[in-house]
Amino acid sequence: MKIYNVSDEYRINKLSLEPGGSVVTAYYEKYICVYDKVKNPQRYIAAMNLEGINKIELNGKLYYGKN
Repeated sequence: MKIYNVSDEYRINKLSLEPGGSVVTAYYEKYICVYDKVKNPQRYIAAMNLEGINKIELNGKLYYGKN
């Protein structure tokens, strides 16, 4: 499965360019997206479109998963 580490050029929030924060990992059917430097992870995850996401990990721990 392909893993994409989302780079700074795709960041909308300027705080996501600063060091520190959490890592949010979204597992789709055919690929994985890793978002680092997330300052407010619960709000970030709440804003995500969960369609097509099988699970989400926050700092390596399961946060959301389809049954």
